[in-house]
Amino acid sequence: MKYISTRGEAPELSFDDVVLTGLARDGGLYVPKVWPTISPDEMASWKNLSYAELATKVMAPFVEGSISEQELAELAQKAYANFDHADVAPLVKLNDEE
Repeated sequence: MKYISTRGEAPELSFDDVVLTGLARDGGLYVPKVWPTISPDEMASWKNLSYAELATKVMAPFVEGSISEQELAELAQKAYANFDHADVAPLVKLNDEE
């Protein structure tokens, strides 16, 4: 995955270079050069994944070429291992209006 600046005047970088660089030298934000697409069938196949597994599937295209899916899965598993709720980030209805 390659990243480009929103202002178009900075060099194209890989994920690991973008993480280390932060803002682009032209003051823009780095965004994917090409946004990954996920088919409806692929997305439907994710419905029973754990939070960490789902995070891995969603993030994998953005780090492709820098972090393997296995390494990303291990990082996600460690990151979410100590959350108190089984859903990690459950949705909670705040009121009846929305």
